[in-house]
Amino acid sequence: MIKKFPIIRPNFVLSDAFSLLRKTKSEQIPDALSFTLKKIIPLEYLWLCNSGISAFYLVLEALKRISPREEVIIPAYTAGSLVVAIKKAGLKPVLCDISLLDFNMDEGCLHKVISENTLAVVLVHMFGIPMQGIETLRQKIPPQVFLIEDFCQAFGSRIKDKPLGVFGDVSFSSFNRGKNLCLLSGGVIFSNNLQLAEKLNQLFEQLKFEKSYDIENCLKILLYQTATNPYFYALFCNLMKEFKQTTAPKDFEVARFAQQKMKLAQAVIKRFDALCLERYRIGYFLLKGLSGISGIKLPSISEDYFVVFNRLPTLFEDMDKLRQAKSKLWQVGFETSQMYEYTLDEMFHLNIGQEVLPNAYYLARHLLTLPIYPGLRKKDLEAIIATVKKICCH
Repeated sequence: MIKKFPIIRPNFVLSDAFSLLRKTKSEQIPDALSFTLKKIIPLEYLWLCNSGISAFYLVLEALKRISPREEVIIPAYTAGSLVVAIKKAGLKPVLCDISLLDFNMDEGCLHKVISENTLAVVLVHMFGIPMQGIETLRQKIPPQVFLIEDFCQAFGSRIKDKPLGVFGDVSFSSFNRGKNLCLLSGGVIFSNNLQLAEKLNQLFEQLKFEKSYDIENCLKILLYQTATNPYFYALFCNLMKEFKQTTAPKDFEVARFAQQKMKLAQAVIKRFDALCLERYRIGYFLLKGLSGISGIKLPSISEDYFVVFNRLPTLFEDMDKLRQAKSKLWQVGFETSQMYEYTLDEMFHLNIGQEVLPNAYYLARHLLTLPIYPGLRKKDLEAIIATVKKICCH
């Protein structure tokens, strides 16, 4: 049976699963985990919750206690869960077109949609790639507008020696399946803003801990690792589709991060630097191999960026060749994904239109993402490159 590599695969090892069963003084774990995370994102305040979308929602609720403004600007192509959180907080989403250079929010378009009612701008680092110009953006937008970094897909990426997550007033990330730092679920908020920290502390005092059970989580890891093993994935791929979030959730629970799962976090984080380096290496190998192929557009990435790729985005000019590439890559053993098949404008029927958001609409239709995670070998990457070349040059 031919091996099938899934589009995403968490990099657990056997000892991660059994770390959940190890007896540890629970009161010592949260402080140790916070200390470790602050070494990665060196900001003063940190809060752990049950998901990335919960983290974003709590940030918005805290900002509402500071400012009466109601509009939250987000890129027109990103996860629909952001809109769900904005609406749950009683705020209004405002869409900004993306750039076809780095596939992130377009700064030129951003300045056109900021208004006197803008509460915050959410900068999403898609696919692990930092948004161009983020280093100076805080100085270019009104001081009354909060800058939120969403680095759910880019945990570990950095610009020079600064990690993503430190460029805004507040940032958040996710530990869900498929993320660079995967703990099956969970989210985190970082900030240096004292006023915001006080509001977030008030909100967290009201939250209960996420329900979590060590044996259940141990079994989840073992089953998930087995199901996404390239030798078995062909058998489980249809079942795994049920766990892949391609549409926005209708609602979500908000809770603190489960204390029991903090033991898993401590175990996985010990390998995080090595995992990041491997994602970086694999990503740039694919970028180099695919560059120059006619009909393919790749993201433009500054030499100052250390990109911990979550997956590699490619744009196919010819949509028929995109479909051929997706089919042929699966035949030779590699799952690909068109990520979100629609813009947020289409998902939520906001009626803004393709004329206003041309790049987001183009990206949604022409995007094919390729797998990037430790475990892919050089010959696997060469097979991906050769397959794409054959399709595009045919």
